[in-house]
Amino acid sequence: MNYKYDIAIIGAGPAGIMAGISAINSLNKVCILEKNSSAGKKLLISGKGRCNVTTSKDIREIVNAFGKNGKFLYGALTRFS
Repeated sequence: MNYKYDIAIIGAGPAGIMAGISAINSLNKVCILEKNSSAGKKLLISGKGRCNVTTSKDIREIVNAFGKNGKFLYGALTRFS
């Protein structure tokens, strides 16, 4: 299969999704590539999908949502909770 795109975006996090929306509005053929099972996965835990880190979720749930990088957040989140 051959696919032809004008723009390829690596990562379907908030920035990648917004880049894709901006690019497709310019009538480009856009491909967004994501290594995880779903796009925008981290948005689901952030203030009801509003990119707001202030949330009622348990700190462990937030840390786990960031995978192996979540341990980095644990210290900061526990200080302000």
